[in-house]
Amino acid sequence: MAKPLKILFFAALLIAAGYFFGSICARVNQQYQLILSLSKDLMSLVFGVLLALGTVAVAAGIVAVLFRPFWVCIVAFGLSTLAMLFGWEWRVGTSILALLYFFVSLIYARGIAQELDNRLVFSVRPVSESQSLFIMALSVVICGAFYFGYAAQIEKEGFSIPSSFVEVAMTSMEKQFEQQPDLTPAQREEVLAKFRQEFEDKIKKPIEDKVKPYERFIPLAVAIGLLQLMVFVTTFLSWIPILVLRLVFPLLTALKVAKVVTETREAKRLTLG
Repeated sequence: MAKPLKILFFAALLIAAGYFFGSICARVNQQYQLILSLSKDLMSLVFGVLLALGTVAVAAGIVAVLFRPFWVCIVAFGLSTLAMLFGWEWRVGTSILALLYFFVSLIYARGIAQELDNRLVFSVRPVSESQSLFIMALSVVICGAFYFGYAAQIEKEGFSIPSSFVEVAMTSMEKQFEQQPDLTPAQREEVLAKFRQEFEDKIKKPIEDKVKPYERFIPLAVAIGLLQLMVFVTTFLSWIPILVLRLVFPLLTALKVAKVVTETREAKRLTLG
């Protein structure tokens, strides 16, 4: 296979990964309530986010290592950025986050290229060392998608305590009443209904009234908390894309898609004459 065709193939993988990542951002933007409610359906969204992060990390690592000259990397990551917007949504906020991804990806690719040029033997270690910043940028984009969805909901309807928290309180009360066999089912239902009403009037509504002047800051605060959680999770799982790359590069070499080039360099050192 000719080199231009190989470049087109791996660039297409990065573009597809960018589009997939953008579609996951759209899901997070539309299904942000799953994160607030901690429902069972959240696991599907979490799996999609982690899969998208891993896919982009692997595709970006391949491009950063194999694409030379550097302007080819710029073109590939630029097209991947456009694909992300096609998979998500074209507007000012998403464009800013896409530009963040683009510029960080160039820093990521440039750092890998320089480190590999200075090494005597090829290794994926430069990818591992540069990956944290790149994954952080992707995590910021995901949290930005959550922020846009939650902020739009608060702007439209105002802040309200998620119903999942109310259900947790009610479940706790039900367990307490189950330990009181002297109550009939009808009495138990009556007490629970009264507790729910008191919770709404004396706890939920007063909290919402106090928070109302600051409600526009709540999506940002929750998004920052979500980012911290994502940083923790991605740090714990960061070895997976590196492991995939450790397997991919020898496979590409074996298939003669890539090759190891041995270079002889002239070294100049200052010594005593």
